[in-house]
Amino acid sequence: MFIVVGLGNPGQNLEKTRHNIGFRVLDILAKANGLAEFNLSKKYNALASEGFLGQEKIIALKPQTFMNVSGIAVKAAIKNFKLKPENLIVIHDDADLLIGSLKISKNHGPGGHKGVGSIIQELKTQDFARIRIGIAPAQLQDEKKRSGLKNFVLKNFTAEEEKILTKILDKAAEAVKTIIENGADAAMNKYNEKPQ
Repeated sequence: MFIVVGLGNPGQNLEKTRHNIGFRVLDILAKANGLAEFNLSKKYNALASEGFLGQEKIIALKPQTFMNVSGIAVKAAIKNFKLKPENLIVIHDDADLLIGSLKISKNHGPGGHKGVGSIIQELKTQDFARIRIGIAPAQLQDEKKRSGLKNFVLKNFTAEEEKILTKILDKAAEAVKTIIENGADAAMNKYNEKPQ
């Protein structure tokens, strides 16, 4: 059994922001694999869905705790199902990667990502798989200078960026299945790539 967590912030006004890319991947994953509809679980303070990827049962979670305390929901789910962190996959945005790129990692620090940092703090380990999706346009440095990273991640993607994202979000959903079936190392070899 695996818990697959997509990181984001609750609220309709934030649905399409760069920081909510983890939620979007879970929607694709759920639709492609016939998972149950997402419903609020008070036990985890997250929108939860469940089903199977191949022979493996999964619980898909969208924490509703806001990004910087995502670890609270993740810890509650891990504890409830008595799972080890190695059975956790976290999907999130990465402002250090260009749009169109996807990188899978395991046992790495948060790299400044508040949601990942919260999960590491709550679980007291960083030994779990992560699917990192690039959200940075080529001019990110200019954007950072103008508005700061905190404001940048809460902006929506442009129409041109959305076209690039379509393919990479599908790949991220496929990567979840690869991690579950073949392990994180196999997924790294298959999916880690440079921007197209």
